[in-house]
Amino acid sequence: MTTFATIRDQLPELTAGGQPLLTVSLDLDPGADGIPAAPRVLAQAWRHVEEQTPVAHDTRRSIEEDQAAVESAIAGAIAGGARGYLYIGSAAAGIRFELETPQPFRNAATLLRVPWLFEVVRYDYLSRRSVSLVMTTIDEMHAFRVHYGDVVERTDIEHDASAVSSTHGRTNRQSGVAAAPGGGLAGGHGWGRIEKSVLAHRARFAADEAARLTDFIGDDDIVLIAGADQPRAELLQHLPASTVERATLLPHVAPTASEQELADQAMALAREAQLVAADREVEGWLTGDHRDRAVSGIGALRAASDEGRLGRLILHEQAVTHFGTADDARVHPGAVGDDEAVNDLLRSALTHGVECAITRSDAVLERYEGAVGVARW
Repeated sequence: MTTFATIRDQLPELTAGGQPLLTVSLDLDPGADGIPAAPRVLAQAWRHVEEQTPVAHDTRRSIEEDQAAVESAIAGAIAGGARGYLYIGSAAAGIRFELETPQPFRNAATLLRVPWLFEVVRYDYLSRRSVSLVMTTIDEMHAFRVHYGDVVERTDIEHDASAVSSTHGRTNRQSGVAAAPGGGLAGGHGWGRIEKSVLAHRARFAADEAARLTDFIGDDDIVLIAGADQPRAELLQHLPASTVERATLLPHVAPTASEQELADQAMALAREAQLVAADREVEGWLTGDHRDRAVSGIGALRAASDEGRLGRLILHEQAVTHFGTADDARVHPGAVGDDEAVNDLLRSALTHGVECAITRSDAVLERYEGAVGVARW
């Protein structure tokens, strides 16, 4: 079975024996007009590729076969509910990798002798951390682990609603309570006991939730906890401090949402969290966190990677040319000005096991050719 991970791991070493290799990544989501922008993006991308990469007559048929394969595949992918599509292929060399994904890629198309890696690395960085989404109410808890946009695990707890609700059956009972002297209702001590029982049951339920979640939530998971203020607060009181510290609190999530809708909501928050994390890492890099191990600029980073010294690479998301997303489908010229040099850097980095991240920090573009890194020594 072809998965994103298997394609990602094979790409750094993949070649087409000198034949042109078409790499296409697409955002299949609808645009502002409600219609998927991918077919329109492809027409624009083909024109751009031909302008940037003149095609020899003897290879044109191979490229046209690859283009036709992409155009044929995306209609089925959209109809099947995929949000992203990736193609790496050369008909002449007999190479064809295709993948439909639950999260959108950024639109891009290139024709090189090697695969185009930037959008694969970007997708990987934004999607690879697992997300634990927890939804809690006074009598239910549902938790989902989402990885690369798919729900891969879930756990659920339900509690007796009558035991945790102080209003359950109260109106009917009060209708039969006798009036006390002075016009009040008799039985106040009884209602006090009911309230204490409800609070005790809620505390036990929150403790049960926390125990289940302690085993469920991974050490590196992004943690999202959704719910009304009261049940969410009760759960937080019982969770380990280390989990509470990294949790993002969300309002109640509609119980009618499908698993995939919940996964999409979780991934949108996770992708933003990954960008924020890289931006903060760059802030530290700029203020001297890494001192003698700081490396910057495409050439210096490539040399450090080729020598096996580079441990961490952070690239600006606008460093290379792309065609935007469904909401902004147009040509975005690469800010570095040499897309192939960036691709060669990534190819070297992935071959040598360098960890890669994507940032939005303007300083990286303005002062460091869109790329900074940290050497291993």
